[in-house]
Amino acid sequence: MSKIRIICLLILVTLISASIFCPFTPSAKAEVYNNQIIVKLHTGVSIEPIASIFGLTIVDRLTEKQEYLLGVPLGTNLNLLLFLLSNTIGVVDAGPNTVTYSLAQPTGFTGDKPIVLGSDPSHYNNQQLNSFLQINSLRNYSQGEGVKVAVIDTGVDLFHPALNGRVATTGYDYIDRDNIPYDELGGSKAGHGTFVAGLVLLMAPQAQILPMRVLDSDGVGDAFHISAAIYQAADQNAKVINLSLGTDQDTGMLHRAITYAQNKGCVVTAAMGNANSDAGNISPANYSDVLAIAATDFIDQKASFSNYGSSVSLTAPGVNLVSTFPGGFYASWSGTSFSTPLASGQAALLVSKGKNANAVTSIMKASAVRLPQSQYLLGYGRINPLNSISQY
Repeated sequence: MSKIRIICLLILVTLISASIFCPFTPSAKAEVYNNQIIVKLHTGVSIEPIASIFGLTIVDRLTEKQEYLLGVPLGTNLNLLLFLLSNTIGVVDAGPNTVTYSLAQPTGFTGDKPIVLGSDPSHYNNQQLNSFLQINSLRNYSQGEGVKVAVIDTGVDLFHPALNGRVATTGYDYIDRDNIPYDELGGSKAGHGTFVAGLVLLMAPQAQILPMRVLDSDGVGDAFHISAAIYQAADQNAKVINLSLGTDQDTGMLHRAITYAQNKGCVVTAAMGNANSDAGNISPANYSDVLAIAATDFIDQKASFSNYGSSVSLTAPGVNLVSTFPGGFYASWSGTSFSTPLASGQAALLVSKGKNANAVTSIMKASAVRLPQSQYLLGYGRINPLNSISQY
């Protein structure tokens, strides 16, 4: 870097610190989480001098990955700061710490909120989904034995009878920063992660759930800690990672974490969202090699709420599903959030039979039921787990 460029950068840094530029104002969608940014450094580079020069606070770090969460002073022009950081020696990437949501957000469709059915497991074991996907017949081929499925979500009811013995004890709570990733009540998305876990195990009852709590009970989290959970899940040998969440602003760290997991042999599934729109901007569903899941109903029509588009890989039932809910209960809920764990469960069955991640993705697409609706782009069609495991 030339002396002139260094001098110019230092002058701009001084202007930032003096708050001469217009302050950054988060949008109504809260695109940036608490005025925080994520910085990725080259190996061997220290964050402390960089943070000091730019007047940033180190909020959190993944030192082994060289990923850092930094607090930005109020009154800072964020776009300019990110430009300067991106042009600083030793910095690989700098971007906002985007807010990420569970993708069962209320959109006014029937079923967008859970309906608690009680504690009788027959609601779960005898639902329409079971016969529609021929789940009982799957048991003759695989039950997901030996496969760890990371549920990166609102946490899991660790004591639910239907999940008993199937939840790993090595999960983590990135919201409360402890080793108890419990799905807490009190918010609009309480139970989301427990519901997801129950659907994974409905498909693959001998799989192991690795719970990572990255969303609060209102279904809100941030890119840094979701990415940290993906890194951790991959390092704990999860072979399937379920992401029933998303954001409409891409984040470099999230992309890097998913690529890292895929390079370690993980199948990554992600929900498409529930706005009934062509949603090519939903990350991580729009990432390469991620299985992006839209929702269909029990007559193989697109669910009224489901997003669609060129990002879609597959669809799965997502209307009036029944699954586990905190407190030992069962509930009915709808959304692409809950189509996604059905695909994750199918992936677990195939991994259990010795298929690697690339083969799993190919088989799930090749075995899918082709859908007749030409007005929507719905990928390769609706998942067909029995065909996938019996014919491939």
